[in-house]
Amino acid sequence: MPVEFLISALVTLLVVVDPVGLVPAFLAVTQERADARTDAFRRQVALRACLIAGAILIGAALIGDWLLRQLGITLPAFRIAGGLLLFAVAFEMVLGLRTRHATQDAEQAVEEHFDDIAAFRLAIPLMAGPGAITATILLAARPGSGCCSRSSSW
Repeated sequence: MPVEFLISALVTLLVVVDPVGLVPAFLAVTQERADARTDAFRRQVALRACLIAGAILIGAALIGDWLLRQLGITLPAFRIAGGLLLFAVAFEMVLGLRTRHATQDAEQAVEEHFDDIAAFRLAIPLMAGPGAITATILLAARPGSGCCSRSSSW
């Protein structure tokens, strides 16, 4: 696997997931649980959210191409739709709307008292949302990625 591809994939996922922009949402979600073990609780929530989001993205990389074929969606059509989705995410990031939406979603989750805040609202959809899943499938299907290579072309 070429180093250029790994760097490109890392940068793409860092931009789409936006870990710096998720900090306000994370703080809003974990703020309700203010007690003596807040730091330990926050560490535990962060670790679980990262593991869940990582598992979702790895699963998307491994079965995304197969799922698209089963649904009859061609890779070029998915690239166009994914490009539009990634453009919308980037547009929100430029205007600063993404952070505001993430914080509002996180506060709403706290108000509704979800049991597992690491899975819902942090891992899904903030970390492993539609943009990250789309980017992962497209990166995994890229020729020379070393992942999910197929012998026939679309």
